[in-house]
Amino acid sequence: MKTQGFTLIELMVVVAIIGILSTASMSMYTQYVQKGHRNTTQADLLSIERLQENYHMKNFAYTDNLSDLGFDDPTIIGKYTVTAQVCKKSPGENPDPYADIDTSSANKGLDLCYMLVATPNGAQAEDGSFLMDNRGRRQYTNASGKKEDWQGNSSS
Repeated sequence: MKTQGFTLIELMVVVAIIGILSTASMSMYTQYVQKGHRNTTQADLLSIERLQENYHMKNFAYTDNLSDLGFDDPTIIGKYTVTAQVCKKSPGENPDPYADIDTSSANKGLDLCYMLVATPNGAQAEDGSFLMDNRGRRQYTNASGKKEDWQGNSSS
């Protein structure tokens, strides 16, 4: 006479298979969500760039205080904290404004350029950071320190 049902070993095999599949799918889902947050941050940085250029048109200088652009301080956008740095240069000094990034108010040079840096926080903290500037540089530095442009091409 044959009894109906499953043996304990059969049930354990099914549980093990479900565990393996759920672990793999959770990892892929987490990567998908992180990539979505990265894409949102890129779009937000482009919006801040537009606001910086509007600010520059009105004030003839960029700002390192994002509250001047309508954001809270500190500026947390999505899963990233965004900061701005302004390059200052007085006439006749080093021709490369990036050689002298100074966010102190004591520097009375011209606000010639800016850099926006988005560093991850919260659930995204293990991810990399974004950097963009008004010269068109768009850089992503992953958690291991590898730098690449926003399309994934390696850079210096």
